[in-house]
Amino acid sequence: MCIVKIAIIVRRLDVKGGTQRQALSLANELKKRGHEVTLYAFFYSAEKCYPDLLTPFKAVVLDPAVARPPVFPRLANIPLLRYLATIVAIRHETKSAKALARLIDPDTELLNPHDRVAHRAAAFFKRRLRDIPSVWNTNDTHSMLWGVDKLADIDPAYDQPWWKRAGYRIRDRYENARYIGAQDAIVVVDEFNCGLMKNYFGRDAIVVRNGPNMDHFAYRERTPPSAAVRLLTSGIFFPHRRFEDAIEAVKILRNEGINAALNIIGDPESDPAYAQKLRTLVAGQGLENHIHFLGKVSEEELLRQYQTGDIYLYPHHLQSDGLSPFEALATGMPIIVSRSAGAHEVVRDRETGLIVNPKDPAGIARAVRDLCEHPALYRKLSAEGSAFVRANFSWSRYADGMLAVYESVSKHQIPTSPPVGG
Repeated sequence: MCIVKIAIIVRRLDVKGGTQRQALSLANELKKRGHEVTLYAFFYSAEKCYPDLLTPFKAVVLDPAVARPPVFPRLANIPLLRYLATIVAIRHETKSAKALARLIDPDTELLNPHDRVAHRAAAFFKRRLRDIPSVWNTNDTHSMLWGVDKLADIDPAYDQPWWKRAGYRIRDRYENARYIGAQDAIVVVDEFNCGLMKNYFGRDAIVVRNGPNMDHFAYRERTPPSAAVRLLTSGIFFPHRRFEDAIEAVKILRNEGINAALNIIGDPESDPAYAQKLRTLVAGQGLENHIHFLGKVSEEELLRQYQTGDIYLYPHHLQSDGLSPFEALATGMPIIVSRSAGAHEVVRDRETGLIVNPKDPAGIARAVRDLCEHPALYRKLSAEGSAFVRANFSWSRYADGMLAVYESVSKHQIPTSPPVGG
C-alpha cells in the first residue's frame, strides 16, 4: 500500500487500556512502514496513558474546556431525571466529535477511529470536509439495547420496561444511520462481536486479532504447581468480568486441600459497587489472606505477575477478545478461559489452554486442579500455548491485517477477515 496520511482517532488517550494499547501499537507499526500517522483525541495525558508508545507522534487534542463532559451529580440520583442527564451527555459527546472533526488535517487520506464516539468524528469529517475512507475499530458493540440485554444475562434480577427498550432501539437506529453507516469498514477482534454487530445494527464486520508485544512478554519455562498454586486474573472492574467466579473457585480449591491464592489486577474505581461486592465476598469466605486486590499496576509489575504466577484465569462473561490472556500465555502461563469470552474462539481446549463454561466456579476449580495434578498437561499448555500465540498474534501481524482492510476500502472492495492458526 502506498504511503498515506492516516488519522487515528481515539476518544481517550489519558488512561491505560486495551483500546489505547491497540491504537497506539498500530500507529507505531504503521510509522515503521513509512505511513504518516497523526493522533486525534478528545482527552490526552501521556503520563497516564502509554508514554513510550505516544512519544513518536503528533497528537491533536480538543481543548479540555470543550471536551470536559457536563456533570449532574444530583440528577444521577433521581430515577427519571437521570435519563435527562444521559441525553445531555450523549449530545455533549456528539458536539465534541464535531469539534474534533474540524481539527483533522483536511489532507488526511484515511480515517481510523477506535472505539466509541471516535467514529462520530470520522462521520462528521466525511460529511462536511472530505469523503475519504473510514475504518472503524471497535472492540465492543456499542448498542444501548445490547447493553441492557447483556446486563440481564449477567444479573437475572435486572429488568427494563418495554418503553425503555423501545427508546434504546430508537437510539441505536439513529446511531446506525447517522454514524455507523458512514464507515467504509468495521473491524472487531472476534467472531462474537461480528455476530453482535449483525444482530443489533445489521452491519457486517471484519475480524482482525491484535497483539501482544512478544519482545516484552518473554517466555519463561515453568515448574508445574502441585500443593500450592498462584492464580492471576485482571481487568477493569465491571460485573461481566465475573471475578466472583475466580474468588469462589479459590474457596473450593482450598476446601479440597489445594493451597490456592489469587491476585486480581484492575482499577476498582470504574465500578466501586462491584468492587465492594467482591471485597465483601472475600471477607465472607474468610479469604482475606489468600486473595489480593492489586489495583492498577505498572507495566513492569504486570509482567512480573505474569512471570511469577502459575495459572491465568479469564472468567469474563460476554466479553470481547482481550489482550491479557494472550499476554499471559506468551510468557508461558497456562490459561483457563470462559466459553463466553471472545478469547475462547482461538484457544484449542487441552492443547493451548483450558476452556470452561461461563459462570461456573466449580468448573474453574476443576480446571485448576487438573493442571496441578497433571504436570505433563501443565507443561504442554505452557509451551504449546506460548508457541501458538507467538506464531499467530503480534502487532506486526495486526498491522498487516489492518493495512489489508485499508487497501480494500481504498479500492472500494469488500475486505475479509485474515485466518488465525492455519
